Amino acid sequence: VAAVLVPVSLQIAQQLKVEPHPFIMAVAFGASLSFLTPIGYQTNTLVYGAGGYRFGDFARVGAPLVIVLWIVAGKLIPVFWPL
Repeated sequence: VAAVLVPVSLQIAQQLKVEPHPFIMAVAFGASLSFLTPIGYQTNTLVYGAGGYRFGDFARVGAPLVIVLWIVAGKLIPVFWPL
């Protein structure tokens, strides 16, 4: 996902004539949010099968984590990587 979206984010930053680092960091944070499904990351898949979890278990625990990290990234990316 990140390999596809980084060039897109660089192009957007270039067209807007702004610093590209915040866009790249947003892609990096977004690409690392693999909590929502058991197929989001290989470790999730291993735990999914061995632990007897259901798909909904990952969504129930992962959705709040994703929302919190969206908020945190949305607040902190502009602080550490301003436009």
